[in-house]
Amino acid sequence: MALLVYSMNCFLLPTTICNEITQVISRFWWGEENGKRKIPWIAWNRQTLPKKEGGLDFKDPEAFNRALLAKQAWRLLRNPSILLSRLYKGLYHPTTSYLKAETGNAASYGWISIQEGKQPLQQGIQVRLGNGKSTRIWEDPWLPTLPPRPANGPILDRNIKVADLWFENHREWDPKIFEGVLNPEDQLLAKQLYLSQHAEQDTYEWPYIHHANYTVRSGYWVATHVDIQEDDAIQPPNRNVDLKQKI
Repeated sequence: MALLVYSMNCFLLPTTICNEITQVISRFWWGEENGKRKIPWIAWNRQTLPKKEGGLDFKDPEAFNRALLAKQAWRLLRNPSILLSRLYKGLYHPTTSYLKAETGNAASYGWISIQEGKQPLQQGIQVRLGNGKSTRIWEDPWLPTLPPRPANGPILDRNIKVADLWFENHREWDPKIFEGVLNPEDQLLAKQLYLSQHAEQDTYEWPYIHHANYTVRSGYWVATHVDIQEDDAIQPPNRNVDLKQKI
């Protein structure tokens, strides 16, 4: 897997190549004797589970590839002033933000790859409120759930921002507007948020890790555990996982 990291950091590998990589790793793991493959006693998707869930922590190349590309997408999102961010913005999304940028028909493979990395990133990012003027309460993931989500309820005004729920010129919830717009559940969630009195703009954070900065390990976990169809979910084995970890 280490040999592939550099390429996976930059480009989206085709599914056929990812499948071939999986076959090579699987054959090496189970071994061969006299040119014949030995019996694979456990399904490969169970071996790709984390050790704490009873697996062996092998990486699924396709999901790992996207988690690595999401690291590049995270850098573009958090650092709009760097050269690559400005170059891509001028070429592909001059009038929109990076999260709203579309791939386009004549895009470079580098841009196509980073766009694929943006998909798992969008599954887990949360808005960190600053002035609240760019965060839409019905569309942007600003409430502190896992995964983060926008507010629920009847949409009175699609363009209403978080700052509209505060007192004018003061970052504190205005009870009349706050309670009239958000449902009780979302009110409780919103009150858990820290409202900065000094931040000039809204930014993004990654709530799946304590320092709120995206990591490939946490991104891979989100890609393989969040928003997975029930039929595709891999159930941990019926064993004593704690005992296995000690061994």
